[in-house]
Amino acid sequence: MRIHQSYLHKLKRLDVYNAMIENLKKPAVISSHNNVSDTTDFQTVLIKSKELSRRIEKEIGGVGFKNEPSKRISVLSHPDKNFIISLLSTWDTGNCFVPLCTSHPAKELKYIIENSDSKLILYHSCFKNKINELKLEIEDNNQIKYLQLDSNTKSDLVGVEEETFEISSKNFDKSLAAVIIYTSGTTGKPKGVVLTHLNIEAQIRSLQSAWGWEKDDKILNVLPLHHVHGLINVVFCALFTGASLEMNNGFKAIDVWKRFNTESQDLTLFMAVPTIYSKLIEEFHKMSKDDQIKSKNSLRQFRLMVSGSAALPEKIFEKWEAISGHKLLERYGMTEIGMVLGNPLIGERTSGEVGVPFPGVKLKILSDEGIDITNDCNKNGQLLVKGDQISVGYWNNSKANFESFDSEGYFKTGDIVKRGDNGRFKILGRASVDVIKIGGYKVSALEIEREILEMDNVKECSVFGKFDEVYGEKIICLVVLQNETLKFDLTQMRKFLQDKLAPYKIPQVLLVLKEIPKNIMGKVNKKELKKLVA
Repeated sequence: MRIHQSYLHKLKRLDVYNAMIENLKKPAVISSHNNVSDTTDFQTVLIKSKELSRRIEKEIGGVGFKNEPSKRISVLSHPDKNFIISLLSTWDTGNCFVPLCTSHPAKELKYIIENSDSKLILYHSCFKNKINELKLEIEDNNQIKYLQLDSNTKSDLVGVEEETFEISSKNFDKSLAAVIIYTSGTTGKPKGVVLTHLNIEAQIRSLQSAWGWEKDDKILNVLPLHHVHGLINVVFCALFTGASLEMNNGFKAIDVWKRFNTESQDLTLFMAVPTIYSKLIEEFHKMSKDDQIKSKNSLRQFRLMVSGSAALPEKIFEKWEAISGHKLLERYGMTEIGMVLGNPLIGERTSGEVGVPFPGVKLKILSDEGIDITNDCNKNGQLLVKGDQISVGYWNNSKANFESFDSEGYFKTGDIVKRGDNGRFKILGRASVDVIKIGGYKVSALEIEREILEMDNVKECSVFGKFDEVYGEKIICLVVLQNETLKFDLTQMRKFLQDKLAPYKIPQVLLVLKEIPKNIMGKVNKKELKKLVA
């Protein structure tokens, strides 16, 4: 007689597991490699993550495993089910997840692995060459273990016919580090931002409330997963809601339009950076009239489209609305604080505004003199934020932690903001590079950029200050043109701006480039641009 065997998996007391158990048979992750689509439901993701957990515990243990503390696990994987399985296995073993950028060279990966003191590297076989390079770069490889994610290993549960899941009755310490995300390093070497399980769950609850996340949502991700935008706003929100997550390996405008135009028309959310929307607009204008009509209609499937990680030029806001009917929802956040300001899900959205505080966010605004001007409208000051979603600090960097928080525990964002009469905020830029001091005036580089981008032949621009003995700083403008054959000079630009900006806000120097250098998130590093100009 055949005996029916079943196996009960105990899951940590984390919000993400509650959502997944409630949606076991739903598609969790959809990805495509070499034109072959792969769909994995929540149940399979949980089973595979449990299998990987057992492999991890054999290599490095876990929290409560032989009384060892949590460890950092670095992960090098494409955006697919292996990435999600790695994440859940890391948390299941009580360890801390460190996502690596797949396009970084071995030397950059080495810095993050060594700085985070990672004890294990999980990797997909397609990165085997990079892993071999890493092994040559890392001096003390005896302290690091390596596990290939897609290797064929025999399950410990061979013969089991049914696997079920249950949340453990044991309390789990949510103050443990869950993720370390490395900043882009605009002020030196990248710093590791530590987010605990408490931080992450607070961020997710806030975003679910602000953006109306539901289990029937389906989001397409085109963003890299070693940054907060793709990792938290897209991947974590989907997992913690029980929504479906479709992942592209990188971004190509033509491929994204093809996906938008598929017969299924089942996507509900899309989040991207301004550069991505700009490229989608360019690709749209290359289409035939019939394809443009089809593409416009395809955008009706979305209930929400969001832009973030960089200032959204008004021209892109307006062009995308004309194509899609969507007023892009702008929001503001950082790796260290998550999302803290956002435009309304339902209601009027205005280009250039990043809205009001998200649920659970406390904030204050300080003048240059350190005076609290939080309740004063139309005054410029540095934004400071506090709340459960704010990072506990930087990994192994007491100096940065001391400098980044005030005596009340507010995080100093370094961003200059202004609150309008309507209560909504505008970001005027980074205190260090986007606020230009000229002849006793303080000028917002972002304000100047918005006006310059209204010129017909300007595709991109970047404005910053350069030291000047007479005025303190002079205003430099870099532009990329739509059509390089058309005349474009400083006189022409200054004439265009003369009735739009005060005379002292108009750039004194113009440089026309073929391309403005950006990082993988489409952000411009103005400190590097200053060096380039010098």
